[in-house]
Amino acid sequence: MIHRKKTVIVLSTVLIVCFAFFGLVAKFSLTAASENRKLEISSYEENIKTKESLLAKTYDKSDALQDEKQRTWREELVFMRAVVDGLNENNWEKRVQNKTRCLELELNEDNLITGVAEAQNELAFNKALMEYQAAPRDFAEDGVSSVYGLFKNWLFYLIPLCAMLLASDLISGERASGSVKLLMQRRKTRAGLYARKFLSGLRWTLLAVLSAVLGAFAGGTVFGAGVGSLSYPVLLQSDYVQTWRIFLFCLPVVLLSVAFYTALGLFLSTLFRSGALSVIASTAGVSALVFFGRKTVAAAYGNAWQFSPFECGDALTAVLGKFSVPVQETLTNPATGQLTTIDSSYFADIPAALPLWGCALMLLGCSALFLVAGIWIFRRKDLV
Repeated sequence: MIHRKKTVIVLSTVLIVCFAFFGLVAKFSLTAASENRKLEISSYEENIKTKESLLAKTYDKSDALQDEKQRTWREELVFMRAVVDGLNENNWEKRVQNKTRCLELELNEDNLITGVAEAQNELAFNKALMEYQAAPRDFAEDGVSSVYGLFKNWLFYLIPLCAMLLASDLISGERASGSVKLLMQRRKTRAGLYARKFLSGLRWTLLAVLSAVLGAFAGGTVFGAGVGSLSYPVLLQSDYVQTWRIFLFCLPVVLLSVAFYTALGLFLSTLFRSGALSVIASTAGVSALVFFGRKTVAAAYGNAWQFSPFECGDALTAVLGKFSVPVQETLTNPATGQLTTIDSSYFADIPAALPLWGCALMLLGCSALFLVAGIWIFRRKDLV
């Protein structure tokens, strides 16, 4: 078994670090949210004054086109004042509904030349907010958005690190302490012992991921804008999807990634007699593959790294179509100021490599390969 003290240290560290990091991010974003809200109110008040000055002008003769413009301006004034009221009252539904009406009127005006794409994106996003009944974040992180940030940016590094720390000395540590002989007396076959070790490592690595999720959620909730909404829309391949659906899509790939790195860590553990050496070597090696492998792909167009399990383990970007569609074409900012952009800083110019099902098969196949290889070595190894 994994030593209880070591396990508690790893799980506690992951929980505390994620809580502190995402809490700090949420605190800064909440401060920025207050300033951005003031700027938004000021901007709307300026637009209201401009519209009022236009309506105050007198015109020499009646003009049907001018009359239509004045009617539109009066409607915009009503909606803009309601937006300001919604901002001051912290009533997100009132604000979003009236902002949507403003955008619709602006897009219908003939003199709207610049910012059409941005206005259309914001209009679509506001409609998604209303459809899913999700309050806008206004730049402020909350519990759910912190978990989303964890999935988007950090699980790719966290999973292999935790798996290596928890699984890479499962065999070598027992050999170094001599307890492997006692364990062998309880198991009829070495394959059974190896499988038991794999399930133990898998369980504790999953608990480490859960600790990270809990830490991120708690940090964003305590220091940020509250719990947040699982229905908050995110742009997924040119369409809006609820956040809980993305988490659901990510779950199988996260599980496969955990299984792969646990199998790899246990395999490496069979190659070393010293538990400390096993942890250091395997963690350093896999960290190098993970951290520098992604940059290698970006630097070398069409590199074989695209097909490695170290790349397929990137759970969220795989779910979002990293291996099936060009990132730059589909993952654009849908609305100014909203936390909806899904970006991958290393893959902007990388073409399709593997579809999502190919990513899953790669992880599953490599996990099975390392398990079989580890059992084969363990059955033939001198455990004395």
